Amino acid sequence: MSELRKLYDTACDAVQIAADAIEKADASADMALLRTTLDVAITEATRLRANMEAAQVRTQFMPIASEPAKQADPTKLGMSDTDLRGYSLIRAIRAAATGDWSQAGLERDASDEIAKRLNRSPQGFFVPTDVLIEKRDMVKGTSIHGGFLVETDLRPESFIDMLRNRMIVRQAGATVLSGLVGRSYCPKRTRR
Repeated sequence: MSELRKLYDTACDAVQIAADAIEKADASADMALLRTTLDVAITEATRLRANMEAAQVRTQFMPIASEPAKQADPTKLGMSDTDLRGYSLIRAIRAAATGDWSQAGLERDASDEIAKRLNRSPQGFFVPTDVLIEKRDMVKGTSIHGGFLVETDLRPESFIDMLRNRMIVRQAGATVLSGLVGRSYCPKRTRR
């Protein structure tokens, strides 16, 4: 948790540095790079804050989740991997809608087993918990396989150094005032 906090603070610092750089920059080609860096830093800070909040929730509810269940779930059948891959919710819906279960034998058997365990008949059909909580692999970049849920890891601390090294004004010999806090004013020199 403290590591997430440090990363979040670093991202917030990066946002502040990029915002200050934009405020001081002239309208030049570097402005687009500064704005892009600011957007990346804000996105990273937002993502890290969400991760910190999720970690707090996990920490808060971990003791509850680790307690043993009072009763076994009657809808969890302990299906094999082969049965889980072969189960089709679409096939079960189609069979329930038409009343023809000839193509949905596995789905019918699972529903009947749950009905027997619950001691009641369904109005349509029962779906095993095994199917609902089945874990599948996510393939990065493929939306139908959950690929857009794979997070991108950004390192905001390296963006600021890259920006500083590419500053044309600095390369031309300008004096860079770093570590300033608050507003700073430099007096204007006039002719006598």
